[in-house]
Amino acid sequence: MDNESTVEYWEQYAEMCRLSKNTVLTRCTLIRPDKKTIPCTVCYTIKRDIFDMPLVMVGNFLPILSSSSN
Repeated sequence: MDNESTVEYWEQYAEMCRLSKNTVLTRCTLIRPDKKTIPCTVCYTIKRDIFDMPLVMVGNFLPILSSSSN
């Protein structure tokens, strides 16, 4: 992820843990090894244990594809 997306991820993670939210839908930018960026929509879900403590975080990324008009 780019720097801005990484900072936003950790801020949202902290808020999710504090408020006992389980899902966040947002946008982020991924960086490929060749330095090209990929804008994405991402859904983060926190799975909690029996004491309501965060146990696992699952992220589903969907690239945002540009459409060209003909």
